[in-house]
Amino acid sequence: MRRRRLACSALIVAMGFSLLMANLLVAQEDESASRPRVMVITLNATVNPGSADFFKTSIERVENSGFDALVIELDTPGGLVDSTREIVKDFLAAELPIIVYVTPPGARAGSAGVMITMASHVAVMAPGRTSVPRIRWPGAARKSAKR
Repeated sequence: MRRRRLACSALIVAMGFSLLMANLLVAQEDESASRPRVMVITLNATVNPGSADFFKTSIERVENSGFDALVIELDTPGGLVDSTREIVKDFLAAELPIIVYVTPPGARAGSAGVMITMASHVAVMAPGRTSVPRIRWPGAARKSAKR
């Protein structure tokens, strides 16, 4: 009788452990499936028709390949106005978020780079970046003056 109880207890513990492990495996699969897929591209040059084309094809690829967002690592002194306008239009028409990351530290987003950064859905800057203007929200001056 005692042997039977011990065997039943061992069986219950083994089944419980198996269920726990199965739940952990399913949770891990769900977690990896829920992680966003992001494409990262880099522009470390002037803004010109070639870079405008590069951005356009990258946006199309992201939208058609199941990615969740496009991250652009940017370091540019600026460039051509027409190319900048094309890039801004493509950003504004994009179906998925475009994140501009001005990097590495000390990088700049000058002239056309400012417009590209401001047209993105999210703008992130590494420490020590230059040439990106400080953005003031409407009413911010009044709030700080009251303090």
